[in-house]
Amino acid sequence: MSGLAGYPVKRRFIEATLEHAKRDGGIQGFGNSGGDFYFSVDIHPVTDEEIEQFLNVLDAVNEIRVYDQTIDRIIKEEAAAYFSGQKPVEAVADIIENRVGIYVREIK
Repeated sequence: MSGLAGYPVKRRFIEATLEHAKRDGGIQGFGNSGGDFYFSVDIHPVTDEEIEQFLNVLDAVNEIRVYDQTIDRIIKEEAAAYFSGQKPVEAVADIIENRVGIYVREIK
């Protein structure tokens, strides 16, 4: 079983990883569920059909999204005021939009 945190960049390495998973009984996947803890899932042995389906989905990808820890931190900081009852949701949403907008303009 192999540990997999994301996928290799090169197609041949992805295919080799999938073949290894098929041969050795599956992949153990790890993920971050939003910042504070990790989870692990054991997946059944990979079949040829699943490999083909996965590669078809991979071939269809036309954009990449990047997780930005600064934006996540801004949202968590400001949302705390809403969840503690200090500010209404509209005010918090406006503050988040403003802070994230400033941050995005700064990093351009």
